[in-house]
Amino acid sequence: MISVTFKARGHKNIKATHPSTFEITKQDFVTETGDCIILVDSELGASDLPEDMKEALKKRDAVVLLEIWVDEFYDRVLGKGSPELVLSADSMVFRTSDFIDPRTVMIKANKSARDINRELINELKKGKEAVVQLSVF
Repeated sequence: MISVTFKARGHKNIKATHPSTFEITKQDFVTETGDCIILVDSELGASDLPEDMKEALKKRDAVVLLEIWVDEFYDRVLGKGSPELVLSADSMVFRTSDFIDPRTVMIKANKSARDINRELINELKKGKEAVVQLSVF
C-alpha cells in the first residue's frame, strides 16, 4: 500500500451535486457552476503526487481509496486506477466512469459528488479544512 495525506478546504459555493464525478482542486475558489468540486486550495494536484504513487495508480489491478475527514465527519470512496492515467494536472478528478484526462486519479469510483456524506459537505460549505488521504493497494 502507498498513501499520501494532504489538506484542502471547503468553500461557500460548493454544491457537490454532479452525478458522475467529483474534483479536488488547487485553485482557491469555486464558481457558482462548479457542481463537481468538493475541495479547493488543495496542497496537491494529480501532477504533485509522488512518483511511486503515480506508478501504483497506473497498475492494471490498482485499487484506490480516498478518505476525507472534516472534524468528526468522514467519507470514503473506492475505485480503480488505470495504465492509461496521465496525472499531469493541478486538480484531481474521481470518476464513476472510465473516462480519463490529465486530471483523472480514479475511475469506476463507487461515489460521485452527489453521493458524498451530506453532513461532511455542509461543513465544507462553511470553508472548513479537510484532511484527505489517498491510498493505492
